[in-house]
Amino acid sequence: MFKDAARASSAAPTYFEPFLYQGKKFVDGSFVANYPLNILFKEVDSFTRHDNRVRLAGVVSIGTGEPAQSERKYKSGTTIRAKAKNMAHLSTLILEQVVGQDLLAVEMAEERCHAHNIPFIRISPKGINVRIDQIDDSKLMDMIWTTQLWLVSFIWIVRPDDKYVNMRRGGACVSY
Repeated sequence: MFKDAARASSAAPTYFEPFLYQGKKFVDGSFVANYPLNILFKEVDSFTRHDNRVRLAGVVSIGTGEPAQSERKYKSGTTIRAKAKNMAHLSTLILEQVVGQDLLAVEMAEERCHAHNIPFIRISPKGINVRIDQIDDSKLMDMIWTTQLWLVSFIWIVRPDDKYVNMRRGGACVSY
């Protein structure tokens, strides 16, 4: 069941075929719902309004990695070539904002979990900047190695010894 859920939620429509499960098609949220936890919260609220007791035991949010943050400096330039180069940089920035990390959505989900005393874990290694259609073996191996190192450094999050003791410090939800 976990394998099916992971496959259904990673069916990015421009790269993968829709996932079929029990006669239904599933695709990734893409631009519209790239971080669907708020949809889950809405469904839980709907159940609660109709006197159905639903409680989330915990939330594990698995990201695809976050590129290292870099400072950008744009200069308008005086030549047409410089202005065109600046426009290319600007289009890259806009594209990153459209398809990039939904950090605000992640923060909102974490706050919602914290408010309801629901354990929240975010697993998303930092410093990974690999395109979804990457085919260069060396870049893919670097990504795998970086992720492996990150997981090893946070192994107690991935495989906690106790129920939620290692995931929560003093009752507060912790995100990494």
